[in-house]
Amino acid sequence: MVPIRGPVFPARPPSLLRSLCAAATVFALAFLLLAFLRARDEAALQSWTEQGLAWLTLERFAAERATSPALLAAGVALALLLATRRVARLGALVQRARLDLLGHPLCILPALLVAFVLPGVVARGTRPEPARQAPNVLFILIDTWRADHTGFLGYEREVSPNLDRLAKGGVVFERALSQSSWTKPAVATLLTGLLPSQHHAVSQAIPETPVRAFRLNPRLTTFIELLHGLGWQTAMWSDNPNITPPVGFAQGAESFRDYFHQPCHAEHCGELPEILSDVDRWFAETRDAARPFCLYVHVMDPHYPYEPPPETRGRFDRKPSDLQLTGPIVHDYMTGKRSEERLTSERLISLVDRYDEELLALDGQLGPFLERMRRENPNTVIVVSGDHGEEFYEHGNLGHSHALWQELVHVPLLVWAPGLAPKRVTTQVRLMDVAPTILELVGLERGLPGAQGSSLMPVLAGLETADRPAPMEVGGDQKPGWQWRGLCDGRMKLLRREKDLPTLHSIPSLGDEDAGPRPGWQLYDLATDPQERTNLFAERGDEAKRLFAELEQRGWYVAPEALLGMQATALQLDPQQSDELNQLGYGGGEAGEPVQQP
Repeated sequence: MVPIRGPVFPARPPSLLRSLCAAATVFALAFLLLAFLRARDEAALQSWTEQGLAWLTLERFAAERATSPALLAAGVALALLLATRRVARLGALVQRARLDLLGHPLCILPALLVAFVLPGVVARGTRPEPARQAPNVLFILIDTWRADHTGFLGYEREVSPNLDRLAKGGVVFERALSQSSWTKPAVATLLTGLLPSQHHAVSQAIPETPVRAFRLNPRLTTFIELLHGLGWQTAMWSDNPNITPPVGFAQGAESFRDYFHQPCHAEHCGELPEILSDVDRWFAETRDAARPFCLYVHVMDPHYPYEPPPETRGRFDRKPSDLQLTGPIVHDYMTGKRSEERLTSERLISLVDRYDEELLALDGQLGPFLERMRRENPNTVIVVSGDHGEEFYEHGNLGHSHALWQELVHVPLLVWAPGLAPKRVTTQVRLMDVAPTILELVGLERGLPGAQGSSLMPVLAGLETADRPAPMEVGGDQKPGWQWRGLCDGRMKLLRREKDLPTLHSIPSLGDEDAGPRPGWQLYDLATDPQERTNLFAERGDEAKRLFAELEQRGWYVAPEALLGMQATALQLDPQQSDELNQLGYGGGEAGEPVQQP
């Protein structure tokens, strides 16, 4: 008779060292799997394969840091292996599953190499090489820069002597129009060549509210992302809370210095001297001389509050007033909580003087930097642009983001490029044309997918002399609440005040031009009325309707209601960040106000 035997248990369960090694292997494998899944999903979202940029999937794979879930998997494996040292039946289960083999050096070392070393090596090996001698790109964005406060565009006050001198060697676009009147939508248009309602970066997050549609659509490709995908070395610097990685603006950036979310060590965090110093440090420590570079530098110094540095303070403002612009103060003037009588001519002049002092300080710092960059990196396309202007009560308000007046959308635009002859362009152009122009200047035949702007090279070559029709938008799903759509054909400018959307807080009135039924129509002849004082709609309504029909026919008109259907990602802000947003005019309204119905 054959004796009946009980279950056979492993005589030697995995040692503590082998258990730890096995847990490390499980960590590496879990990390590898999660990184692969996340990179695959991101590649599908960004359509990298369809654009011929499949190597970016490997780069994203190598950059993923799925540490927490991988540690959890490793912890479970370690607990199971340690339990086998006390429970024989568990030891048999582990042996049958062969989990004990995961602790063998022949397992752990390849797993760690594949998870943490191999993807980066393969990504670098498959990265495309740009054409030989492909130009670099340096893009300088000067926030809140009015065209009519710029020397090389005719301002009588000397606020930009260095840029004025440098402009003589570049291309000056005298009539460049922004597609919006505040930073997020304007910059997203510069990067993508799309109108705000197409790239979705149209609203500002309000903490602890359901405000949506404020993030740059991740499915879109910026010119920085495209150049990175084609082999350029990319980096970005920004102190504006609207132009940061959480808001979707880091696409394609190998490094991003976010002065709003990351700690600063300088006395004046994120101001131009620190940013330029950090750019110089990047050249000294990070620059890969074997690759062309593409850099984006966002300068916030001219944005309110106007606090010029000591070297320019008092240059123009000889009678400083007690009025300083901040987000809450601008909001109060718009809502009528601060009377117009308090905004005396002396206070207003002081505001303008301090704004000009900010510009003068910026010129003194930026001018020498640009001159050095042009000297040390002659094979570089350099673009210096504003994103929007500022209103100094020309139409009854202060600040920006609330309307589409010329003082808000007419911005400076300067370009230097190898082989590009100095020129002053009087043709009206758009910021939506800048990204396609940069790509052509660096020698790319391909453009940005779906871009609504087009390259300005035909204008520079004299092949195109007609003004380009410039669409404009402002208004988000709730913040900012004002819904304006506009089109300027170079002479005639249409403004259409749309119906208000449901909002968390009441929308402040914008003065007489805001009164009346919705939609409200305005038409201006900029040739005879550059200050936009006389609304011609009553006598030339047919012309206004013609411009609106063109806006629709070109696919440039998006009704405000469509903004409510946009997908967006929630943005988490801590109290300090929320307060900083409020000071810059990007915060929410007051609590307890009734929701306004359309």
